[in-house]
Amino acid sequence: MLLQESKNTLNLALPMILGQLSQILLGLVDAYMVGKLGATPLAAVALANSIFSVIMLFGLGLAYALSPILANALSKGETKKAAIMLNNSLMLNMIAAIIIAATIFFGANIVFYLNQPPEVSILAKPFLQVIGLSFIPFMVFMTYKQFSEGLEIVIPPLIAALLAVPLNIVLNYWLMNSNPGEITFYNGYMGAAYGTFFTRTAIMVGLMIFVMRKPVFKPFFPRDILPKPKKDVIVRLLKLGIPGGLQWTLEAGAFSVAAIMMGWIGTKSLAAHNIAINIAVLSFIVVSALAAASAILISKARGEKNYEKVTNIGKSSLVMGIGFMGVCGLILLLFSHAIAAFFIDDDEVVRIAAELLVIAAFFQIFDGAQAVAAGLLRGLEDVKVPTIMITIAYWVLAIPMGYVLAFRFQLNEAGIWYALSFGLLIVAFLLVKRFFYLSKKLG
Repeated sequence: MLLQESKNTLNLALPMILGQLSQILLGLVDAYMVGKLGATPLAAVALANSIFSVIMLFGLGLAYALSPILANALSKGETKKAAIMLNNSLMLNMIAAIIIAATIFFGANIVFYLNQPPEVSILAKPFLQVIGLSFIPFMVFMTYKQFSEGLEIVIPPLIAALLAVPLNIVLNYWLMNSNPGEITFYNGYMGAAYGTFFTRTAIMVGLMIFVMRKPVFKPFFPRDILPKPKKDVIVRLLKLGIPGGLQWTLEAGAFSVAAIMMGWIGTKSLAAHNIAINIAVLSFIVVSALAAASAILISKARGEKNYEKVTNIGKSSLVMGIGFMGVCGLILLLFSHAIAAFFIDDDEVVRIAAELLVIAAFFQIFDGAQAVAAGLLRGLEDVKVPTIMITIAYWVLAIPMGYVLAFRFQLNEAGIWYALSFGLLIVAFLLVKRFFYLSKKLG
């Protein structure tokens, strides 16, 4: 039974995993190309991305509310609700995206109040403003992606996401080397920000056109459904999306505070943190896609009142997630220095990044367990209690501990990451325990 559920989950998850990886590769492409310009522009990009990622993940959580709710409705034969849910999710996400993008653009001066090296803050501000504007096409793309995946049609968003990587490379190269006069990191690094913006816009347009024109989606767009707000649908999306977004924001926020503390240590520490976190996020994105697939299948099984299946999906997903992250941890342990050296030609940055990757190798299993468990709980539409648990683990325990270990016990960069590892361990334990408690209660 568990083997069959593993196969079902993987069939849905694999295209989603590939699509999510391609999105993270956009950040890695930026880090690699900007890293060749030196530690200062790389640190600036790290600072800008650390702020943007917190906001982006809130939007991601908001968008992710659509697919499990949609899967639950379709399991009950409520086909007409698909178009209603898409229309309302799109309206909600667009409003959120415009407000958030404007806040980032006009509030980018925040980089000057984070006690970072001045040369880093100066470069970080315009980069943050441009990638902040890319939040609008990102949220529209994610809405159509979640709609398609909620219908278990996963190939169209996968194709769009895969095409984004080569497009981003070409745009980055062209924009980073097309400024008039001599190219220095003061202008060339901004090409990566514009490249990301245009890439996200292109895949948004492509997926929208595909979904609106492809015959396979036509049954879900009856002509008598008008694009107007429905209070009950919006409330349900918000009840699942806001706490879900807060969960990811709280975790990303903890790592962003870690990036700020790295800047207090020095520019090279911040650059090393950027390299290490980009690598660690690669494996996390795989299990988060696995969690998203599991949430869809659990929501569907719950709609069918098949509670034994809910438990089996949860068990199989946790085994797959933890097993995969264990392999990733071994790779990081064995090749930490080589991975870090790939991104930058600076011995000190490479040394620090390699040390952080070794720590990341050990927290991979906890990260995998908590990411999958959070997705399983989203499938049960249980988000409030997990949000409280995550808040306590990261913000009451891990962040203060990171400050103490880094600056009181002089463990510097490693101390911050030891504390984050402890936070991941606590979150993993609490969320896994809660899933099995709720699934047993259902049965």
